Amino acid sequence: MKKVIWTVIAVLFIITKSYAQKMAYEKEIGTISNKLSTITATEAKEPAIILSEKVVIEYAFEDKNLYKFYFRKRRVHLNENTAIEQFNRIYLPIEDDKQIVTLKAVAIGKNGQLKEVGKEHIKQIEEEGRQFSILAIEGLEEGGELEYYYCIKQDLRFFGTENIQDDTFIRNYQLAIISPNHLIWEGNIYNTNQPFLSTTDTVAKTRTIKVELKNVEQAYSEKYSASDANLIRAEYKIAYNKAKSEDRLFTWAQAGKRFYEIYHDGEEESQSTIAALVKELGLKDKSEEEAVRIIENYIKTNIAIQKNTDAARIKDVVARKYGHKDNIYQLYLFLFDYLNIPSQMVLCSNRFEKRFDKDFDTWNFLNEVLFYLPVSKKYVHPDNIASRFGPAPDEFSGTDALFIKTSTLGGQKTGIALTKKIEELPLNGNNDDMWFNVDFSENLSQIKGSYKRVLDGQPAAEIRPFYFLSNDEDRKALLTNIIKAYTVNDAEIKNTVIENFNINSDEINKPFTISADITSKSVIEKAGNKVILKVGELIGQQVEMYNEKPRQNPIEIPFPHSYHRVITINIPKGYTIKGLDALKFNILYKNEDKTMGFVSGYTLENNVLKIDINEYYTNIFYPKSAYADFAKIINASADFNKISIVLEKGI
Repeated sequence: MKKVIWTVIAVLFIITKSYAQKMAYEKEIGTISNKLSTITATEAKEPAIILSEKVVIEYAFEDKNLYKFYFRKRRVHLNENTAIEQFNRIYLPIEDDKQIVTLKAVAIGKNGQLKEVGKEHIKQIEEEGRQFSILAIEGLEEGGELEYYYCIKQDLRFFGTENIQDDTFIRNYQLAIISPNHLIWEGNIYNTNQPFLSTTDTVAKTRTIKVELKNVEQAYSEKYSASDANLIRAEYKIAYNKAKSEDRLFTWAQAGKRFYEIYHDGEEESQSTIAALVKELGLKDKSEEEAVRIIENYIKTNIAIQKNTDAARIKDVVARKYGHKDNIYQLYLFLFDYLNIPSQMVLCSNRFEKRFDKDFDTWNFLNEVLFYLPVSKKYVHPDNIASRFGPAPDEFSGTDALFIKTSTLGGQKTGIALTKKIEELPLNGNNDDMWFNVDFSENLSQIKGSYKRVLDGQPAAEIRPFYFLSNDEDRKALLTNIIKAYTVNDAEIKNTVIENFNINSDEINKPFTISADITSKSVIEKAGNKVILKVGELIGQQVEMYNEKPRQNPIEIPFPHSYHRVITINIPKGYTIKGLDALKFNILYKNEDKTMGFVSGYTLENNVLKIDINEYYTNIFYPKSAYADFAKIINASADFNKISIVLEKGI
């Protein structure tokens, strides 16, 4: 991405203007008051509240070079000790202390005493293998406050994201983006109705876009939602450089052309390498689908993506068996082109993190890559070694993306960009089916059952690759955990058989199947001449949804899917069975389409009890208004999990 952008910048932004100007952040710094704020009863219930937050992003010249100056100022009231733990370190977006223009933090005690810290309290820490710079804060007290500000000088970037909402309530939030008036910035605020407003300062010769938000809610992570994507945030980009041209900058059309150029660079000089590889893999007479599968299997099995390596010639990447991800993308495209396989590069975003907005052309949305094969209407995800040619991975489905197809203009090949939706997966073909045939031991102290689970589509994709890529020991552990999770926790498992697990063969197109013999004692209880069978536990532990707080987010699930479970129980001779009505459920989403539901029933013939359970979700998106119905369906499986039936011996 950096390579793509900065080669464009060299042409578009030859800076010729320079202004002596007072920086906006200088108006925001000064004496910090020791007067504590008055907190409402509602605010006092939170561990902390952000009383005010101001972010100023200013693009300004130094020695005829344009830089980004990032200023943040916060005042926080601390209600609980847990908040002290949260705010006793401030993460700084720096790589070097020299980037700090100004910095100050003051802890205000509940009696008004002040304790100031500065640059000398900056520390380097490591978390999850990553290095961070933090400012360590001292003197924070429950009932006190914290105020801090910093300004960081950064290299020029023409796209940005500012995350606004998080897990702390904000009473007042302000964001301003300031630039010389010939550089026109545009922005969008997501997940709120408040827009950016623009102003111009004719004296300072600057233009500002700004937004102010009041009472920004504390955000919660919620099950079955895209909580991160639903947070309030700002996206911004440079749209015009009026000193150079009236043309819009960094459009989707320009992205299509530029990304095409980057990822087809060096194609002609790589033809001999590509031809040799085509011959080695025996691709010449293969069908399109066969060829794509062979290419994907070969690359993902033999050539590793390495983050910390420079781009290289395709010849060297193939020879040394590793390369930068940009080279891996090129290798796919060169092979497709050599074999005359129509393909389109797809640039997109993970919908659970940030949804692609086709109406706002910031290249910040172009952070994931797929290849779309329009003849077969299937996708390759080159970065994920566990995925294989088929539907788009669920994190990209149901959202817009930028498709780049090859076109010839004036005898030259180029990339034409089109925004369109990556289709949602259908319910059909995304199935998780289970059959469990149950007998009893002679003394009725345990059950003995034959278990079979058949997964197709995305449910299979969540297990099959990891089983295939694991060693024998890990495979055994994986299967044990899966079977116990979907049956009973004390299951003793024997005679396990796995079918269709090879992701590098045509087995990828077949259902992934697990079969095993299972015994369990925990589902049996005895009471005199009665035997209690915890039949609900045979479907495994289920998720429950009982929110103490009002739902914030709409419902969003990875993919449409269904669970079909058939439990057959062979009743011992001489026993009758009671409590069967509890097995009947009929819970449906209350609209005409019945797009989700939990339905169960039973038949009893010749001492054979057959329980049939269907749970299904046809869509990936449901409105927040459907949450109560959605929770009922989710909880129905948890309620079923608690059901017991009674076997009583006849007299």
